[in-house]
Amino acid sequence: MSHNTSGLKYNQLKDETSPYLLQHAANPVNWLPWGKEAFDLARSEDKPIFLSIGYSTCHWCHVMARECFADPEVARIMNQHLICIKVDREERPDVDQLYMTACHLSGRPGGWPLSVFMTPQGRPFLITTVIPRDSDLHRTGMLDLVPKIWTAWQDHREKVLETGQNITSALSMQFTLHPGQLPRKNLPQMALDHFIRNFDDQHAGFGSRPKFPSPHNLLFLMDVHQKSNNDQAMPMAAKTLEAMRLGGLFDQVGFGFHRYSTDAKWLLPHFEKMLYDQAMLITAYARGYSLTRKELFRTTARETIEYCCRDLLSPEGGFYSAENADSEGEEGKFYVWTEEELKSLLEPEEFSLVRKVFNTKPEGNFQDEATGLLTGANVLHLSRPLDRLALDLETDPEQLTRQMAAIRSKLFQARSTRVRPSRDEKILCDWNALMISALCCAARAFDSREYLDQAENTGRYLLEKMQDKDGNLLHSLRGVQSPVRGFLDDYAFMIRALIDLYQATDQAFYLDQAVRLNQIMLEKFQDPASKALFLCEKDDPLIIARPVDAYDGALPSGNSMALHNLVFLGRTQGNEHLLEEAENLARAFAGSLNQAPAGHAWFLAGIMMLDIESL
Repeated sequence: MSHNTSGLKYNQLKDETSPYLLQHAANPVNWLPWGKEAFDLARSEDKPIFLSIGYSTCHWCHVMARECFADPEVARIMNQHLICIKVDREERPDVDQLYMTACHLSGRPGGWPLSVFMTPQGRPFLITTVIPRDSDLHRTGMLDLVPKIWTAWQDHREKVLETGQNITSALSMQFTLHPGQLPRKNLPQMALDHFIRNFDDQHAGFGSRPKFPSPHNLLFLMDVHQKSNNDQAMPMAAKTLEAMRLGGLFDQVGFGFHRYSTDAKWLLPHFEKMLYDQAMLITAYARGYSLTRKELFRTTARETIEYCCRDLLSPEGGFYSAENADSEGEEGKFYVWTEEELKSLLEPEEFSLVRKVFNTKPEGNFQDEATGLLTGANVLHLSRPLDRLALDLETDPEQLTRQMAAIRSKLFQARSTRVRPSRDEKILCDWNALMISALCCAARAFDSREYLDQAENTGRYLLEKMQDKDGNLLHSLRGVQSPVRGFLDDYAFMIRALIDLYQATDQAFYLDQAVRLNQIMLEKFQDPASKALFLCEKDDPLIIARPVDAYDGALPSGNSMALHNLVFLGRTQGNEHLLEEAENLARAFAGSLNQAPAGHAWFLAGIMMLDIESL
């Protein structure tokens, strides 16, 4: 029987701070934010929950929003049969990882938006990604799916509940670790062998398509090179760094890296720009420069820092999260060029040079997403670095560099008059910590006081704004302090940033803060049984299982970074207990490491620091 909940019968996202949630505040769907109120309402009205997880710069999230959530008819049936919850995956990574893992356990590949139908107790019984408005030969649309969900809830309740319980049990098993012996000594070599087998000799990177930067894998290869002087590891890393910088993955006009390449050639990107990609790639290019002295790597790191400080840095000193892929309803519109546009902006000799350097074509190289047909638009990219192109063009390299800088400046000014993609001005503790580490790495590699000053400014900002009165970290900030408490990644990445600041400045304050936060991290997140570190704290009744893993996906995992930190702090402090905790962490994930060493490259880099062979 339904209770009187008339006060909740409207979209409740208008007072949220997340840009993603605010994007849906005008939907006719009666969205609620994640919280006790939404779950209580689902129980009181005896309705299934529809959980939609995404983020503000997600292209397919925008597509589903336009097709479904902005549609009055879809909204009507959703409001009639479901309690609808919106979650920003960047604000609540615990919720995202929990239900994304459930998606994978259900045999689906995952992605965003993540669409979850679940019981009022939060147990998922149907999980998918993008759902269209109308059904077609391949997918059931929302107009048909929601009534089917409601019928199953009414007429086949036991089967629905059984499915939800089975998936929940599988989640609990997935997140229950059984510590073993220390990982096998040859795991770094096994991971290296995997990268060698999967390396794309023609285009660089690993696998076919899509291709993600995964800079922590490149950093692992650099570690292998330095530790064992392996003659295959560094060439793979260096060739990939060069290919990514030359391709459309890199914004040749405004700098900074797009999210990933949709093709094998690093040419056609998915155009969103994420802070964490910039930070990790700055680190990879700066370190790559230190090992190879390739000028292209130094230039790329500096250009990426220029982009971050120009377009993502807040006045207060924190870095914003991301920029959208879409503008004016089209992905990539801000970034691509027709030859007619280029002709109108440039002198004839400049246009001729752009065609040779940036490889433009009259028919374009950018394909329509739906039809696959060329649109006439070009993603600017290079076939070779400018110094090599200068030889082909029989011109002086320095002169060509000056010419292209002047052309780029013209294009940048012209592009600035376009409608810019929206910016997610949420400030995340973990991603900002990665940026601090990147700036410290660049400061060392290029002997730059400017970069170190920025790293310290952002460090002070996080210590002042992203902690509560008791010194616990907060996860996100936008306008006002977020009620979302810090997660494992916030602590592990912030500890790393403080260690990097300590190494760059030799100021004991930073090391003291790292030691303090490391102790809090162990108290909040460590599993007493396995000694692994959970992603979230244990006192959230809405979380049906606490996620825990060491898989290094788009970013290094919190457990991987924590392993690095424990080894450094243990040795720096002469603290045997912390070194024992590092060994315990390695034992906790021995099973998954042995099964898929290349999927845990940053964890293995930590194991190489720990030097398992000497244990």
